[in-house]
Amino acid sequence: ALIVLAASLLIESIGFQSRAQLLKNLKFKVISLIDVIASTIGISISFALVLYGLQYWALIGVFGLKFLLSSLMCFVYLKWRPKMDLNINLLRESLSFCIPLVTSNVIMTSTTAFRNGLINNLIGKAELGLFSKAEKISVLPSMVIIGPLNRIVFSILSKFKANTKEFSDNYFYLAKLVGYLSYPIATILVFFPSEFITLLLGENWVIAIPV
Repeated sequence: ALIVLAASLLIESIGFQSRAQLLKNLKFKVISLIDVIASTIGISISFALVLYGLQYWALIGVFGLKFLLSSLMCFVYLKWRPKMDLNINLLRESLSFCIPLVTSNVIMTSTTAFRNGLINNLIGKAELGLFSKAEKISVLPSMVIIGPLNRIVFSILSKFKANTKEFSDNYFYLAKLVGYLSYPIATILVFFPSEFITLLLGENWVIAIPV
């Protein structure tokens, strides 16, 4: 499973630049259509694998298939091809921008791994799985809203990069929008956890409610 998921990262990089340019050009309909087609084909192939008794690969492989298909379609649609153009100044500027972000991600990932390691060693593997699932459920209200917004926020805010006030006003507007939409969902999760989790994940995960 780890090999397939790691390969998915490499596969996704094929169309990363193309997808970024589609986002920059506000081609959201094209991106959505590509994602729908890729998901439909991926699920269909996974279903066929299940019928042939390959349930494990059907479950894991669907992620790689979706990444591969969507990346290739983005790459073909945009007709963009990479060029070797080494610019030392641009590379230095990019590194100065990326290093703080990478460092932050490394620290956050290490902290999460350390925490999970403590839970696994001190409490148990089953409790670690339960904790991880409960954590994902707890952030679901905000992620449901943030996920779709992520597609348009970069494009919207980039238009105001030269105007600090408009950038700030739009940023805070989007932040409030996330709050106004996610808080009611979070309230439902707090007051009706059994119904929410049963509907979303099934009765097997009701034990995650106290966590």
